[in-house]
Amino acid sequence: MADAERTYTAEHVIAAAPWDVFELLVDAEHQGQWRDRWETHAPVVSDRAYTHVRFEDGLELALEPEGAGTLLTATRTRTGEGLTGRIGLLFQSRSRVESEMEAQLKRIGASVEFGAI
Repeated sequence: MADAERTYTAEHVIAAAPWDVFELLVDAEHQGQWRDRWETHAPVVSDRAYTHVRFEDGLELALEPEGAGTLLTATRTRTGEGLTGRIGLLFQSRSRVESEMEAQLKRIGASVEFGAI
């Protein structure tokens, strides 16, 4: 039986420049400023300077210039292994997962915009 897979996406425009956002994201010490206190910190697995950051927990962030700020796009793919995992993906609310990701993007924006770096 093949594994099921779902991809979730959220976007948010941040008033800070891409290089400021990138510096916040790749600095492990700053994760506590934008990660929810109940969410675990995850090390950066890969990055492309000022355009892309991927974390160990599967969160991928793309940074694109947007006017004077940055369009931040979050993507997360979840895989359901076996029958139970596939059923779990079916019952997981797309809107809930994507709204949580958007809230995380807003926390990133607040961290950068209010001088957290």
